[in-house]
Amino acid sequence: MAPKSQRVLRRKNKRPKASVPPKVAKAPQADLRPTVDIILEDCDPKSFTGLEWLATSGRYVSGEQLAAAIAANPGVALPDGLRDYLWPISA
Repeated sequence: MAPKSQRVLRRKNKRPKASVPPKVAKAPQADLRPTVDIILEDCDPKSFTGLEWLATSGRYVSGEQLAAAIAANPGVALPDGLRDYLWPISA
């Protein structure tokens, strides 16, 4: 058994029980969608740049989106990212 002086020290070194902090109401959080999604919503839907980003990042580009972009940009060649999306098999 430990001497009395050591037993007293052990009691003094014990920490008091931690008090539980009161629950704080959570503040409303900002929009947690990815920044790219928010930016793409503001982009022109007829822009090849936005459609190319969607295609190269593995997202779906609908036929209507592509048709609208082609109609809005007559005489402009498709970017390589969209071309690869439409024709994934290289020659």
